[in-house]
Amino acid sequence: INEAWVNFACSLKRLGTVVILKKLDNEAIRRFQKLVVGRKLSRIMVHEEACRGGITKMLKTVFCQDQFEHLRITNSEPWKGTAVRQLLHFWAENSRDKLRGKHFSLNGNCRKGVAQLEEFLISRASASLDRILNVEICSKEECDFIDKYYRHRMMICLKPSCVYKFEEGEGDQRRRLYISFECAKKGERRSGRYVPVNHRGCNAIKSMRDTSLLHILFA
Repeated sequence: INEAWVNFACSLKRLGTVVILKKLDNEAIRRFQKLVVGRKLSRIMVHEEACRGGITKMLKTVFCQDQFEHLRITNSEPWKGTAVRQLLHFWAENSRDKLRGKHFSLNGNCRKGVAQLEEFLISRASASLDRILNVEICSKEECDFIDKYYRHRMMICLKPSCVYKFEEGEGDQRRRLYISFECAKKGERRSGRYVPVNHRGCNAIKSMRDTSLLHILFA
């Protein structure tokens, strides 16, 4: 990331998806910070290897900005970082309004990232609940609601799961995570028609670690 590119990006009224493939050094992070402060970022795609160090702090900042919509973490190798865990705990530590309506997805080799999600869900579970991972399947009415207000139908799959909901808190502090993922196996991903995630999807929470695409909506 050089100074000229950052200045050009800041001059634009609207940016498309910003892609970060390599870990940024301190100087590049300083330059990137200008885009964060200028509230220019609405979508970021970052490789898992790059999603470490100072960039994670900036991702938390941009997640709280009104114009930001979607963070996508991609990976083809086993995970080494803890970005998923950090972002989930950041969500849990702040008021629900800060991250409400933000989309977060994992693409590629999702296994270790999904494991961090599972660990988070288990750690937040009530001792009185025995549901696996403390999630519920959303009804058609709730799926319609999140589609209308949070554009959840932007998530498309060949063989979508149903939509799972995790919630905690009371009253005005009630917060929710909506989780969905691709259920198609590797051999099934070569053909077929992509459809939006919906209430009629597969109930396959136990195979979530095998997915190539996982989506989380903060609400």
